[in-house]
Amino acid sequence: MNIDDTFILLGVIYAAHGVRGCVKIKTFTHDPSDIAAYGPLTDGSESLKVSVMSVIKNGCVIAKISGIDDRCSAEALKNKKLYVSSACLPKLKNDEFYKDELIGLSVKLPDDTIFGIVTEVFNFGSGDIVEISTPQGKKEMFSFTSNIFPSIDMKTREMTIVPPEIVGVYK
Repeated sequence: MNIDDTFILLGVIYAAHGVRGCVKIKTFTHDPSDIAAYGPLTDGSESLKVSVMSVIKNGCVIAKISGIDDRCSAEALKNKKLYVSSACLPKLKNDEFYKDELIGLSVKLPDDTIFGIVTEVFNFGSGDIVEISTPQGKKEMFSFTSNIFPSIDMKTREMTIVPPEIVGVYK
Protein backbone atom coordinates (compact mmCIF):
# COMPACT_ATOMS: atom_id res chain seq x y z
CA MET A 1 0.00 0.00 0.00
CA ASN A 2 1.25 3.44 -0.88
CA ILE A 3 0.58 6.49 1.28
CA ASP A 4 -0.67 9.28 -0.99
CA ASP A 5 -2.72 12.44 -0.56
CA THR A 6 -5.88 10.39 0.01
CA PHE A 7 -4.48 9.33 3.41
CA ILE A 8 -4.50 11.49 6.53
CA LEU A 9 -1.91 11.25 9.32
CA LEU A 10 -3.76 10.53 12.57
CA GLY A 11 -0.85 9.87 14.91
CA VAL A 12 2.72 8.79 15.57
CA ILE A 13 3.88 6.06 17.94
CA TYR A 14 6.51 7.65 20.17
CA ALA A 15 7.26 5.05 22.87
CA ALA A 16 6.57 1.61 24.26
CA HIS A 17 4.54 1.42 27.48
CA GLY A 18 4.89 -1.44 29.94
CA VAL A 19 5.87 -5.03 29.19
CA ARG A 20 2.72 -6.29 27.43
CA GLY A 21 3.17 -4.51 24.11
CA CYS A 22 1.29 -1.27 24.67
CA VAL A 23 2.48 1.90 22.94
CA LYS A 24 2.16 5.65 23.46
CA ILE A 25 0.73 7.52 20.48
CA LYS A 26 0.73 11.28 19.85
CA THR A 27 -2.64 11.79 18.15
CA PHE A 28 -3.68 14.50 15.71
CA THR A 29 -7.41 13.94 16.21
CA HIS A 30 -9.68 16.45 17.98
CA ASP A 31 -10.48 13.83 20.62
CA PRO A 32 -7.38 11.67 21.22
CA SER A 33 -9.44 8.50 21.72
CA ASP A 34 -10.80 8.91 18.17
CA ILE A 35 -7.55 7.54 16.75
CA ALA A 36 -9.15 4.09 16.94
CA ALA A 37 -12.60 5.19 15.72
CA TYR A 38 -12.03 4.98 11.96
CA GLY A 39 -11.03 1.35 11.56
CA PRO A 40 -7.57 -0.11 11.05
CA LEU A 41 -4.73 2.34 10.50
CA THR A 42 -1.77 1.86 8.19
CA ASP A 43 1.87 2.85 8.08
CA GLY A 44 1.93 2.27 4.34
CA SER A 45 3.10 -1.33 4.53
CA GLU A 46 0.67 -3.02 6.91
CA SER A 47 -2.73 -2.63 8.52
CA LEU A 48 -2.72 -1.96 12.28
CA LYS A 49 -5.74 -2.48 14.55
CA VAL A 50 -5.44 0.03 17.39
CA SER A 51 -7.38 -0.12 20.68
CA VAL A 52 -7.10 2.85 23.03
CA MET A 53 -6.44 1.83 26.63
CA SER A 54 -6.33 5.33 28.14
CA VAL A 55 -5.98 8.98 27.22
CA ILE A 56 -2.97 10.72 28.74
CA LYS A 57 -1.77 14.33 28.59
CA ASN A 58 -1.30 16.57 25.53
CA GLY A 59 -3.31 14.62 22.97
CA CYS A 60 -1.58 11.32 23.65
CA VAL A 61 -2.96 7.86 24.31
CA ILE A 62 -1.76 4.53 25.58
CA ALA A 63 -2.91 1.93 23.06
CA LYS A 64 -2.73 -1.74 22.24
CA ILE A 65 -1.97 -2.82 18.68
CA SER A 66 -3.27 -6.22 17.65
CA GLY A 67 -0.42 -8.74 17.38
CA ILE A 68 2.03 -6.70 19.47
CA ASP A 69 2.37 -8.58 22.75
CA ASP A 70 5.74 -7.66 24.26
CA ARG A 71 7.84 -4.59 24.95
CA CYS A 72 10.48 -5.41 22.29
CA SER A 73 7.82 -5.56 19.57
CA ALA A 74 6.30 -2.31 20.84
CA GLU A 75 9.70 -0.58 20.88
CA ALA A 76 10.22 -1.58 17.23
CA LEU A 77 7.17 0.57 16.34
CA LYS A 78 8.72 3.80 17.67
CA ASN A 79 8.32 6.73 15.19
CA LYS A 80 5.82 4.77 13.06
CA LYS A 81 3.30 7.14 11.47
CA LEU A 82 -0.33 6.01 11.51
CA TYR A 83 -2.57 6.95 8.58
CA VAL A 84 -6.18 6.34 7.59
CA SER A 85 -7.89 6.75 4.23
CA SER A 86 -9.66 10.11 4.08
CA ALA A 87 -12.77 8.21 2.89
CA CYS A 88 -13.04 6.73 6.42
CA LEU A 89 -13.16 10.13 8.12
CA PRO A 90 -16.24 12.28 8.75
CA LYS A 91 -16.94 15.18 6.40
CA LEU A 92 -15.53 18.42 7.79
CA LYS A 93 -17.29 21.76 8.12
CA ASN A 94 -16.25 24.56 5.75
CA ASP A 95 -13.93 26.12 8.35
CA GLU A 96 -12.22 22.85 9.38
CA PHE A 97 -9.13 21.29 7.84
CA TYR A 98 -6.93 18.28 8.33
CA LYS A 99 -3.33 19.09 9.25
CA ASP A 100 -2.01 17.32 6.14
CA GLU A 101 -4.26 19.45 3.91
CA LEU A 102 -2.65 22.66 5.16
CA ILE A 103 0.98 21.60 4.76
CA GLY A 104 2.32 22.85 1.45
CA LEU A 105 -0.24 25.65 1.00
CA SER A 106 1.09 28.91 -0.43
CA VAL A 107 0.69 31.83 1.98
CA LYS A 108 0.10 35.36 0.67
CA LEU A 109 -0.37 38.76 2.24
CA PRO A 110 -3.64 40.62 1.48
CA ASP A 111 -1.88 42.49 -1.38
CA ASP A 112 -0.98 39.09 -2.98
CA THR A 113 2.70 39.32 -2.00
CA ILE A 114 4.10 35.83 -1.37
CA PHE A 115 4.70 35.34 2.37
CA GLY A 116 5.80 31.69 2.29
CA ILE A 117 4.72 28.05 2.41
CA VAL A 118 3.06 26.16 5.28
CA THR A 119 5.64 23.62 6.47
CA GLU A 120 4.01 22.29 9.64
CA VAL A 121 1.01 22.61 11.94
CA PHE A 122 1.62 22.15 15.67
CA ASN A 123 -0.64 21.95 18.68
CA PHE A 124 1.12 22.45 22.00
CA GLY A 125 -2.13 22.38 23.96
CA SER A 126 -3.58 25.88 23.59
CA GLY A 127 -4.51 25.88 19.91
CA ASP A 128 -3.07 25.17 16.50
CA ILE A 129 0.12 26.91 15.40
CA VAL A 130 1.01 27.22 11.70
CA GLU A 131 4.69 27.21 10.77
CA ILE A 132 5.52 29.07 7.56
CA SER A 133 8.83 28.96 5.70
CA THR A 134 9.47 32.37 4.12
CA PRO A 135 11.30 32.98 0.82
CA GLN A 136 14.20 34.34 2.92
CA GLY A 137 14.54 30.92 4.60
CA LYS A 138 13.11 31.98 7.97
CA LYS A 139 10.52 29.93 9.83
CA GLU A 140 7.65 31.96 11.29
CA MET A 141 4.90 30.64 13.58
CA PHE A 142 1.38 32.05 13.89
CA SER A 143 -1.77 31.08 15.78
CA PHE A 144 -4.22 29.41 13.42
CA THR A 145 -7.12 31.83 13.88
CA SER A 146 -9.56 33.40 11.44
CA ASN A 147 -8.17 36.86 12.29
CA ILE A 148 -4.67 35.92 11.20
CA PHE A 149 -5.74 33.57 8.37
CA PRO A 150 -9.00 35.11 7.06
CA SER A 151 -9.05 33.19 3.78
CA ILE A 152 -8.14 29.60 2.86
CA ASP A 153 -8.78 28.30 -0.64
CA MET A 154 -8.15 24.57 -0.93
CA LYS A 155 -8.85 24.59 -4.69
CA THR A 156 -5.99 27.01 -5.42
CA ARG A 157 -3.95 25.71 -2.42
CA GLU A 158 -3.53 29.26 -1.10
CA MET A 159 -4.23 31.01 2.18
CA THR A 160 -4.09 34.67 3.13
CA ILE A 161 -2.26 35.85 6.22
CA VAL A 162 -2.75 39.12 8.09
CA PRO A 163 0.23 39.02 10.45
CA PRO A 164 -0.23 40.53 13.89
CA GLU A 165 1.30 43.99 14.25
CA ILE A 166 4.96 43.58 15.11
CA VAL A 167 6.97 46.80 14.98
CA GLY A 168 9.05 47.03 11.83
CA VAL A 169 9.01 43.35 10.86
CA TYR A 170 6.47 43.27 8.01
CA LYS A 171 6.95 46.71 6.46
